[in-house]
Amino acid sequence: MESSKKPTIALHTAEEPVTFTDSKLGGQPYCKPGDSIPVHDSGTPYMLIAQLNFSQLPKLPDYPNHGPLQFFVLADEDYGVYEDGYYCRNYEEFEPSGDIETFSDEEEEYEESNQSYMEVPMLKSNNEGRVGSLH
Repeated sequence: MESSKKPTIALHTAEEPVTFTDSKLGGQPYCKPGDSIPVHDSGTPYMLIAQLNFSQLPKLPDYPNHGPLQFFVLADEDYGVYEDGYYCRNYEEFEPSGDIETFSDEEEEYEESNQSYMEVPMLKSNNEGRVGSLH
């Protein structure tokens, strides 16, 4: 049984202001210059469901030590349940000092029309720097 244990980090939501680079549920993702919100081949944009900034989390073996890992689903009526309805992006080369891409007018209009993007919960670790285990 001991050999099946895996390191874990317990997360909880916090009602605090979030930035582009924070760990969070939903909202506007961090984008490096030249990047934008991912778009499916059909032209439908993906929607951020979670962003984990490993710089803000306790260190786990075999995981990045810094930079955001982002999870997206298609912003359609099925939320990407079907083939190619999800997208993940990891910024291993992460320099948060001023390299944040602003959103185009079209992306900003989409954000404003989608109420679920307006205020989002921050994700924080319950572990206070400790790594737990999952059986």
